[in-house]
This record gives sequence, structure tokens and C-alpha cells, in this order.
Amino acid sequence: MRPTQTGWSTLGAGVAVYVLGVVLGYPELCVLAGALVLLVAAAFVWVLHPPTLAVERQLEPVRVRRGGAALGLVQVTNVGRRRAPRLRVEDRVGLERVTVELPPLRPAASHSTTYRLPTGRRGVFAVGPMVLDQTDPFGLVSRRRNFGSGATLWVHPRSHPVPAVRAGSTIEMDGPMDDTAPEGTIAFQGLRPYVEGDDLRMVHWRTTARTGTLMIKKHVDTNRPQVAVLLDDRSGSYPTPAWFEEAAEVAASLVEQALRAGAPVRLDTISGAVTEFVPTGARDALDLIAGLSLHADGSLARAVQSLEGETGGSVAVLISGDAMPDDPTSLDRLGGRYRRVSALLLGAETPASRRIARLEVCRAGGAAAVLALWQSGSGG
Repeated sequence: MRPTQTGWSTLGAGVAVYVLGVVLGYPELCVLAGALVLLVAAAFVWVLHPPTLAVERQLEPVRVRRGGAALGLVQVTNVGRRRAPRLRVEDRVGLERVTVELPPLRPAASHSTTYRLPTGRRGVFAVGPMVLDQTDPFGLVSRRRNFGSGATLWVHPRSHPVPAVRAGSTIEMDGPMDDTAPEGTIAFQGLRPYVEGDDLRMVHWRTTARTGTLMIKKHVDTNRPQVAVLLDDRSGSYPTPAWFEEAAEVAASLVEQALRAGAPVRLDTISGAVTEFVPTGARDALDLIAGLSLHADGSLARAVQSLEGETGGSVAVLISGDAMPDDPTSLDRLGGRYRRVSALLLGAETPASRRIARLEVCRAGGAAAVLALWQSGSGG
């Protein structure tokens, strides 16, 4: 229990009026001062015995897109024998607070209401516990009590459509069938000259007889449609944190599209906060991206080296800001392992796309714009 701002002002006024009454010799002012102090004392007595309440709260839904609708549903029941006065319930979502006014409740009466939760920022937010704020009729003294347990609200980044097929290039559900695919398994891709150590059972004798050169049947490993998403989470890569939010949206869009297509996905961040994360579904990937934050340092070269140790796949994408401190062309080293290697850079005033060796670099002002540029496959 403590006085509110109004309560402190009333006490201060009582002291000032008392001093004024003594100095001026007006006993009436002293009586008025005593009345003000007694009013605050009565307010303390009013809130000394709070009503007995049962409070239940749930979130619907617990996972939502940034800017989407998420509601808190609260039910308050007066389980005591006294009438509960008008109350105010406060719920906390991260550092933000939501206030709900409750009407007076008779014994055994209940009141249910809903309120909108703030979802304007991506993140993983602790919700609650709820705080019941009880005051006297004049608002002089406040008593705050915690009710219920906490909950968690996941605010996922927004997602943008990413068609699987882009200008003749696709995230291949059967894996790559061109010369970038490693040899192996049983999918026949073509013929090639014999190399010492090859299995002679793979010799294609008819072509060998026709050409006079020992030819080997080439089989490729097509069971590798992996998509690698490398998200730059270094603060120096983005002029403002708002651009990192755009980058998170690009990462979420790519991961979701790949998972919908049934392709395995690997997610890494340059800071090393996330490495070799392979989601089993979109929800756990979005939960992870929702909780990402900016870091002071990290190495693009180290992140690329980690991807070089993989067997490869269909697509490798770097997502960063246009102010990134290092050269994105180091991604070109992945060209022999991934069929398409791209760098998507956010924050550019003018959209532009170009190809540097095997690397496609797309620059645009936001998530939707850079994905549209990448989808067009116009790097030249």
C-alpha cells in the first residue's frame, strides 16, 4: 500500500494548510488540515482489507505475426463475502503495460473481458503476472497485488510470398541434377571419361567401343535439396535496427517457403548466436527468429567456412544490410556446393541486381522489394 500522486498531494496540502493556520492564527485552517490527513488515513483503512478475487488469464493466440492481433482474455471472480469495488487490472507485455478497468463485483459474481496485446515489435515477450490495482473512492491510496502466473508471447516477423520457381530456377525437391551435384547414388546424369580409381562396373561399354575412350556412367546424389540461410545479425551492417527487422522478415520468408516445399533448411547467423540450426517445422524456426537480436561482432568468413563443410544443396542465401562491413563476394566460394548462391542486401535507395562470378547480389530498400528482385532472377 502506498499513497498515489493525489494522496501525496493531499498530504502535502494538509501540512501546508496546518502551517498556514498556525502562522496566521486561524484554527479553522488547522481543522481543515486535520481533515485532509484523516481522509488519507481513511483511504489506507479502505484498502487494508482487499476483496478476495480469483483471476484467470489466457492469451489467444500465443504466436502472432508482427502487427497481428493477439488478445488477452481475463476472467475475475469475487470469491469473497464482501462486494468488490471498481478495480483496475494491469498486464505486462515485455516492457509495455496494458490496463483494463473492471466494474464492481458482488460476491460470487464474475466479469470477463478481452484486451489487445501490443504486437508492433518482433520478439519473445514475457507476459504477466497480472497486477490488480485497488484504490479508494478518492484515488488517494493504491494497493497492488500480483495474480496468476506468467505466459510467453511470440511475435514472429512478417512473411512475404516466395514462389518456388523463379526464372527457370527452383528449389528442387529431387535435388540438383546439373554438374554441381556430387557423384553418388543411383540417379543417372550422363557419361564422363574414366578416372583412375573408378569402379569398372560403371563403365558404359557401348559408348566406350564407339568412341575408343573408356567412359563411366555418372550418377549424382539428388537427395540434397538443402536451403542454407545465413542471417547477418551484426549491428554494424544496418544503419538502423529497423533494417534488421526487414532482414528477419526475409529470413522468415525463405525458411517458411523451403519448409513448405519439403526442403531441409539450415539457419545460421554471422555472430554465431545460431549455428547449424535445422528446424523440424516452421513454428520452431519462427520462434527462433523472433528471439534474435543484434550483436556487436561476428565474422562472415567464419560463417562461410562453416557452410563449406556442408555437403551443399540447392540454395545458399546471405541476408544482410547494405552497410555490411565485409565483402559479400566471399560467398562465391559456395558456388561449387550450392546451385544458387545469393546475397540479399537491405537498405539500398535504388534497387539493383548484378552477378559477380557465381554470386548474385541483390540490393533493395526492404524485404518485399529485395525478395521480388531475387525472385526475378535478373542478376546479370
